[in-house]
Amino acid sequence: MKPLIGLACALFVCHLAYADTIALTPTADTTISDGSINSADGNAATYITGRVANGSRARALLRFSFQDIPAGSVVNSVSLTVNVERNHFGSSPAHELYRLLADWSESSATWTSSGFAPWTAGGSAASAPDANATLGNPGSYTFGSTTALVAAVQGWLTNSSSNFGWVLRYTNETVIGDALRIASGNSGGAPSLVVDYTPPPPPPPTINIANPRVADGKFIFDFVAEGGFSYVAQYKEALQPGNWTDFAWYPDPTVSTPITVEDPLTETTRFYRVIVP
Repeated sequence: MKPLIGLACALFVCHLAYADTIALTPTADTTISDGSINSADGNAATYITGRVANGSRARALLRFSFQDIPAGSVVNSVSLTVNVERNHFGSSPAHELYRLLADWSESSATWTSSGFAPWTAGGSAASAPDANATLGNPGSYTFGSTTALVAAVQGWLTNSSSNFGWVLRYTNETVIGDALRIASGNSGGAPSLVVDYTPPPPPPPTINIANPRVADGKFIFDFVAEGGFSYVAQYKEALQPGNWTDFAWYPDPTVSTPITVEDPLTETTRFYRVIVP
């Protein structure tokens, strides 16, 4: 036999993927209005949506940070829960979330300015909502996951510089006095954005075959198995297209562990490798 050895490599990885969930609160939020509204600012305990008694319209701006979600994750679902603190008419108004298209400042955004530059009155936003929900008397309400919400968060996770958040608005802003107060990020009932995601699989380990030798009628070599992966030793008798043959299996060692691989000598030339299946 001519004991030959090829470079060991992890040609492919089939790693089980597990979803994870994170609940986020706003990193910036405020109320904007086309009139004068008391306590409508970035430090207020509530947002105002709808049309207040003096006729002013109000909308809420919300933005979340996704820095705690691993880069490369796949977003599976997104939902937003808000807490209504006060419903002046006791109505059941529909609300919508629109993706904002321009950056804004929590401390200086207004109806006609982002705080950095002029924008479309009421907040420069996409023409179609990402989600909607019917709010009502004081309590919790959830904007359920939609493909648009998932796409928004996935896009912001990929490109954080495009993350301007959403404007939350009362769908019908025509009824004077029909306004809601919704708990802001400055209160105990802060909005909660729940993101379910699948993190990227860990990168495959680099597998280096070492110390190839012949002893006791066997071809022997060593490698170091890193924890978190299982390994399979394989051979083939010609470096041509075709299947490799498994001959030794090594379960996840949990921690870095030296492994010695042995294969009985034969009368044929063999090439060896170790993979992560």
